[in-house]
Amino acid sequence: MALPITVSPFYIDARNEITRPAHFVPTSQYFVDKWMPRLGPTGTCIVLFLRRRGYLNMKTGERRESFVVSQKEIADACACSIATLRRELTTGEALGEFVTVEAQYERNARGHVRQRENVYHIAMDDPLVPEDVPLLEALIAWREQEEGRRKSGRKAIHRLPAQNERVGLDVVAQNERVGAHLLAQNERTPSQNERLYKEVEIPLDTKDNNIEVTPRVEAEPRPSPEVVASLVQSLCERGMTRAVAEHLSATFPEERVRRQVEMLAYRAPQDPGAVLAASIREDWAPPAGYAAARRREEDRTARAEQERVAAEDARGREGDFAAAWERLTEEERRRVEEEAIAELGSESAFWAKRLAENRGGKMVRAALQARVARIVAARYGEGATQPSLGLGEG
Repeated sequence: MALPITVSPFYIDARNEITRPAHFVPTSQYFVDKWMPRLGPTGTCIVLFLRRRGYLNMKTGERRESFVVSQKEIADACACSIATLRRELTTGEALGEFVTVEAQYERNARGHVRQRENVYHIAMDDPLVPEDVPLLEALIAWREQEEGRRKSGRKAIHRLPAQNERVGLDVVAQNERVGAHLLAQNERTPSQNERLYKEVEIPLDTKDNNIEVTPRVEAEPRPSPEVVASLVQSLCERGMTRAVAEHLSATFPEERVRRQVEMLAYRAPQDPGAVLAASIREDWAPPAGYAAARRREEDRTARAEQERVAAEDARGREGDFAAAWERLTEEERRRVEEEAIAELGSESAFWAKRLAENRGGKMVRAALQARVARIVAARYGEGATQPSLGLGEG
């Protein structure tokens, strides 16, 4: 039987007992090269001090990115005055990408809203500087295109005639066997689900030894990145900081967040962002006048949707993109491709340089195909299929 081993670390150099070199604040080379010139000395010091209070475990995902700390403590650590600290937090555009201050509010017994202690949020990872955002978009587009190619290759392989000399089965017999297997699995699924939903949690009441049966509540699925991005934009437009908006959008149900956003205008708050954050966390009840206004808005939305559908039907949409592309002449296709190249080159210096250096590259082709699809859909028809452009290196 193996005996447990106890490890007790120590420092050979007595000086390290004071400096503790194992305790440090990690800083990436990207932060040093791209963000320190933008933050300046005071902003860099503030970020490093707050990150020392935060915590991020890259293996487990455990993190602590919000905490309460006094302004005097931050100012003393950064060797600046409280006035300088407030100015940096208020006007520092680069610092705002890392640090946000959340004002906490709560309702008392009489229903009045009062302010609580502020909470500081610190980004433990480095955001992209603005000039690197187009590169990220290009990489994502290229990877999506590569993934689509791989999937198309796998589908083509599955469509090849099956040749199995050992068992003598042809494609039809093999497909029938797979279909029977899937059908058997589908027939077992209802009973499995029935057993799953019958599971219960049974806590014991120690006072009178009664057993309380509580149905198991499944956790709500996390919202998709598209939903989170939409909610974050809506919250930021109403005065909420981006860090708080991202946290609330990913934590609470989409329906609650959108409902509290709609009711915000009827609360007439002095600090809309803080009141909206508190109402989402505590799920406040609707204010006076909201129900009648909601009915009026739903009526207007229904009428607008009917008008939109009628207008779309009147226009008579043409077929999908592939059909629209086939109908174009060679001259029309050439003009569309030239327009897509001009549009892409005018978007940013990044794309202009890529077009000049390697027009036939994978990332450039993916970006051009997306713009060709948009131009053709708007001008000749609509659809998702993109053409295979004959664009060589230029």
